[in-house]
Amino acid sequence: MYDYKAQAKEYDLKVPPDFWLLSNDELNQYGCGPGGGMGDKLIPDTMYFLNVKVCCIVHDLDWSNCTTALGYERANETFLINLLRFINGKSNVFMRLLRRNRALTYYNAVQEIGKKYWLNDKRTK
Repeated sequence: MYDYKAQAKEYDLKVPPDFWLLSNDELNQYGCGPGGGMGDKLIPDTMYFLNVKVCCIVHDLDWSNCTTALGYERANETFLINLLRFINGKSNVFMRLLRRNRALTYYNAVQEIGKKYWLNDKRTK
């Protein structure tokens, strides 16, 4: 298991305050994709062999904390910023290009498809 707090510090990721309050085991319960087997297979925690789960953990926490459409948009923007910071810090030039493209795909997916899930989650609370 990765040390998510060390990764967040090393790559200067933007994280919500509750990120620092959770244990690594608690953080590990989050990740990319909607969860539930097939969703995790379709949306893995990796981008061309780079594990970006820490960015997805932060995004999940941001989503759970936001209560408005503006908050939703900001959470998604933070997700993209964190992905790009992490990719830039962990990739050579060639892999950086591939992974940036994948990061934009993830961002577009959470903007378009994720909104339905976020709204549904807010309605059930």
